[in-house]
Amino acid sequence: MLAAPVFLCLQLCCICCFPAAANSAPSSSPQPLDEVTAPYPAKALLRGVHGDVVIDVEVDEAGRVVGVEVLEGHPLLAEAAVDAARELSFEPARNPEGNPVSGRTQLVYSFGPHMDAVLEKVDVVAEREQPEDNPRAVVTLDAEILKQKRGVDLATTLEDVPGVVIARGTAAASKPVVRGQPERRLLLIEGGVRHENQKWGVDHAPEIDPAGAGTIRVIKGPAGVIHGPDAVGGVILVEPAPMPFQPGLHGGVDLAFGTNATALYAGGRVEGMHKKVPGLSFRAEGNYLRSGPQTTPNYLLGNTPSQQWNLRAAVQYRTPKIRVKLRYRHYDLVAGVFYGVVHSTPEDFVAQLERPQPRDVEFWESDWNWGRPYQLVRHDQITAELAAGLDAAGELEVRYSFQNNHREEFDHARSYIEGAQYNFLLRTHTLDLNWNQPTFRLGLATGSGRVGLAGLFQEHVYDGLRLLPNHRSFGVGIFALERLTFGRGIVEFGARYDHLTRAAFFGRNPYESHVARGTLDPADCIEGEGRTRCPSSYNGGALAVGGVLHAVPGILDLKLDLSSASRFPNTDELFMNGSSPTFPVYALGSPNLGVETAWGISPTLSFELFFILPLLLL
Repeated sequence: MLAAPVFLCLQLCCICCFPAAANSAPSSSPQPLDEVTAPYPAKALLRGVHGDVVIDVEVDEAGRVVGVEVLEGHPLLAEAAVDAARELSFEPARNPEGNPVSGRTQLVYSFGPHMDAVLEKVDVVAEREQPEDNPRAVVTLDAEILKQKRGVDLATTLEDVPGVVIARGTAAASKPVVRGQPERRLLLIEGGVRHENQKWGVDHAPEIDPAGAGTIRVIKGPAGVIHGPDAVGGVILVEPAPMPFQPGLHGGVDLAFGTNATALYAGGRVEGMHKKVPGLSFRAEGNYLRSGPQTTPNYLLGNTPSQQWNLRAAVQYRTPKIRVKLRYRHYDLVAGVFYGVVHSTPEDFVAQLERPQPRDVEFWESDWNWGRPYQLVRHDQITAELAAGLDAAGELEVRYSFQNNHREEFDHARSYIEGAQYNFLLRTHTLDLNWNQPTFRLGLATGSGRVGLAGLFQEHVYDGLRLLPNHRSFGVGIFALERLTFGRGIVEFGARYDHLTRAAFFGRNPYESHVARGTLDPADCIEGEGRTRCPSSYNGGALAVGGVLHAVPGILDLKLDLSSASRFPNTDELFMNGSSPTFPVYALGSPNLGVETAWGISPTLSFELFFILPLLLL
């Protein structure tokens, strides 16, 4: 028999608690009176995150938990451990006279895929977090790495990740490219929400501020089963830091200075939880970045200063059974566009490429102000989330998000013209419903999984020179992903189906121009008063099979991922008719484009040299 304070471990859902010596003078430390299991967090389970959470518990003289502090452990596991500890009842500590007094003790909650035995003692010597059991090629940038990259955009933040390069345009913003696939074939997800923006232009960088992230994960290769369409080249997951789950008030200030393209950056954050309402937490943060003109070794790039500011706020109420969260973020950028892209004819464009340096470079000044051409970009996102534990039925997650992406392009114009020549407004509503299945036993394996339903409604409103039509889109997707966890690894498989219906709306002149060029067939459109409606629909799917084998635990790991993803053609690819506003590109769309599907296979062999070297030296 084990000692009474030691808890019994359940497969994938519980977890062992071991009281340690109290920190105070009482002759006895608090002792737990009951068993409280901690459900394995669904997000951690699906990512294969394992490890221990060490917490310090303060118990009053009545045996009630009045304070919990996390000493070490993965953030995805820590919340579950804290919730479990708050539900405990204790035999209070006692002084030498035998009277109950307040005291402290330490508990260790061990989250592991298989717990075959319970040890009498666990020595708290260091963090015991294990690598993720994920068959895909994933690189994670944690909070410490992200802190060192304050003041740069998302693409620059990721430039040190193997397989990621930067595509720079003629303005201050840049775009990430993963394994040769540009943003059009990448899926960006911020806080669980697909980022929807004007991604077709060379200078249309993602409106995501990496300073608001707790971690950024780059999944390389097709990953469409969970994440949906567009994940052909990979997925960039920008995950906010976990909300505070312990009482207290915290904050910080960041200051940074850049040299090339001289820049000043300042940011701040405050977050906390009131002691009297332990489940209610908040966070508010923002930053400001002002950059001067970019330079080359021989000359500066005229009209390339920029200004950016960001604001984020979140509030969450959480109990062991329910979590409700409301988030808001705002992105605001104004950036000058390099003078060197100015051209009036194709011959003029070619002549600029042949010059050793741009024309009129001697007149450009190191000025922190910008003029035409420039871009003004604003992105707002409101997200509401609800997660409810269903006990033996698993967990239900519901997420609604509204995004408003507004981009204005100010091209060269006569002095009396003040407005934008190109005005893009993209409004997107998304609704995600996920059911995280309860764990189950299947032979030698423990099973888990997720089934999800995703919906999208999107409106694109364009005003300006002839370029793109307005459109309205409806999308729906359904997926299932199952995972079997064995003693030495996992096997994972899943499938997804997506459908998209889109209607493009043309004014009379743009419609007749497309018909005359042969890029639109009147038989595919419905003419109405003042506008013509051209509907289209698409179907796509994705499959995934993969696994992880810990051939020699802690030393040699084998991974294999076979997965696919589909992508529906964008409106610009179908119907663009004109010149890009801030880059010398002229394009005609092709309405006959269909669904693009990619397959990828990724085998990985990894070993820990740290463990092998001592064996070689014996």
